[in-house]
Amino acid sequence: MYLLLISSKINNDSLFNIMQMVSKQTEGRFNVVPIAHSGAWIQEHLWEYQGFFQKVMIPENSIFQADVPTVIHWHKEQLYSDTCAMQYRDCNELYNKYKLLRSQEELKSNEGLGLILSALFYRIGAIFPYATLGYRPNDINIRILWKLCEYADPKVKNLDYLIQKLPFDFFEFINPNKNLYRNSQFLDEDTLFILDELAQGFLDILDGHLEWSFC
Repeated sequence: MYLLLISSKINNDSLFNIMQMVSKQTEGRFNVVPIAHSGAWIQEHLWEYQGFFQKVMIPENSIFQADVPTVIHWHKEQLYSDTCAMQYRDCNELYNKYKLLRSQEELKSNEGLGLILSALFYRIGAIFPYATLGYRPNDINIRILWKLCEYADPKVKNLDYLIQKLPFDFFEFINPNKNLYRNSQFLDEDTLFILDELAQGFLDILDGHLEWSFC
């Protein structure tokens, strides 16, 4: 279940806790993928994300409504933004720099490659729902972000076989707080080859959407 919470009292840690709590209490039978924004934030960002929120915030999707409901004043027209295109260019530039480092035969150490990959996968994940759904989430937990990408395009789920080949938790690896001082610890050539294929596959799916999206 993908759940939009409209509240100013929920932070990103709370969202991840909700996700874990539902899975644990139902013994994995049900999963919730939550995102949250305040009504004021949604109103302020309608110039860029109105298409997404108009599709989601309809009475048929409502599960719970407060006594004083959030009222959104929709714009008559969706305004154009080039933010997605700019973010994609920056992401692609980072990927090209990563490939340049990987191509160096005399590279004596893999130090730093993990941090580049952490930033790269998160950037692709953030751009993906932007290009496909017209919505860019805040800096949420990578596990929630990845599920949003799967929602935006089920082909992302096909990359799971590569994630399963890795000798470590892929999502913990992407978290820069987890690999800040040990980002090259497990990055042997076999592992980097898998990550190369995973990054290229993720970008290929995104590129397929950028051909016709507002980016």
